[in-house]
Amino acid sequence: MMITRRLLRTSATSSIRWKSSTSSSKSSSSSSISPLVAIVGGAALTSILAFWGSGGRAGKPYAFCGDRAVSLLRLLDPETAHKITVTALKYGFGPINESTKTDVLSVRLWGKTFRNCVGMAAGFDKQGEVMDPLLRLGFGFVEIGGVTPLPQDGNPKPRMFRLPEDRALINRFGLNSEGADVVSKRVELWRERKPQNGIVGVNMAKTTGSSSALKDYCTGAKLFGANADFVVLNFSCPNVKWTKNLGKGGSGGEESIRNIIRAVQEELKKIENEGREPASLLIKLGPDMTMKEKEEMANVALETGVHGLIVSNTSSRRPSDLKCSSKTERGGLSGRPIREMANQTLRDVYVVFEREDFDYPTLSHVFTRMYYLYHKKITRKATC
Repeated sequence: MMITRRLLRTSATSSIRWKSSTSSSKSSSSSSISPLVAIVGGAALTSILAFWGSGGRAGKPYAFCGDRAVSLLRLLDPETAHKITVTALKYGFGPINESTKTDVLSVRLWGKTFRNCVGMAAGFDKQGEVMDPLLRLGFGFVEIGGVTPLPQDGNPKPRMFRLPEDRALINRFGLNSEGADVVSKRVELWRERKPQNGIVGVNMAKTTGSSSALKDYCTGAKLFGANADFVVLNFSCPNVKWTKNLGKGGSGGEESIRNIIRAVQEELKKIENEGREPASLLIKLGPDMTMKEKEEMANVALETGVHGLIVSNTSSRRPSDLKCSSKTERGGLSGRPIREMANQTLRDVYVVFEREDFDYPTLSHVFTRMYYLYHKKITRKATC
């Protein structure tokens, strides 16, 4: 028994000594590896920063990786994929395209220079989080929003659906917004940091449940009128009930829209009187309006002297040849199936302008025309 105890004591002591020796060896090894880890880590970080700063995100390898990432995003539900995309852009993972900065594509409108004819419409950057990354992607302008005066969650999820066979989407977000106070601070901060970096517009909307569209639009004009290049009065969103009562003629429709436009113009005039340049004012039309409604809206635009129109929006209609099962989902349809509807809305509006012998800037038309001019020049170069 004594021998056994002695052996156990000896074994325990040896074990303690071995552990202590191992621990000190590890500590010594760790202290000798730390500088090496620091050097390797520093070199890796320097390489990454050099890659980011020297145009790495503008190269074909990065674009190739981006394409693979998009394929993976399509495995997720659309709204989650959208959030991940916005977050990636926000933290500097978006590609950069400087090739779109060319005089061939630029157009002068409302005293401002749009560097090219392709812009990001409202609905992608709803909260004004990634204006600069989108411009660096190559877009000629960015329209953020729709932004409501008060924060609101929008409609319940799911509220966005892919129709891949039809090359289309259906969404019923219902103007989910963090509110004009939050978004306007982002626009103001961006404008202070990058005053000449690109054209940014704001799509303004009424808070769902608000008793006064006029007051809501005026609130938007006060908050965004001095820092946005243009503001848009959204009269055609199919995913909220209140827009269905606008543009229908009579005292509740056309007159109401006239009053809203004039009240917003007064707010923008106040900004000008303060010595600041106010935003240009546009109104947005949708493809679901009847010909009479389009005529009324075009006449309102002419009478009130807004700077232009945006044509068009998503549609609540469903063409009979849609293939995907999601076609029955409620919401606004966008993509290839409504292309002809949008083009027809553009043609219908121009009928009014031609009848009045009035050359009026319609954003879709200006940039469509610029695209075709650019395409012709490229074709001529390619065939010479």
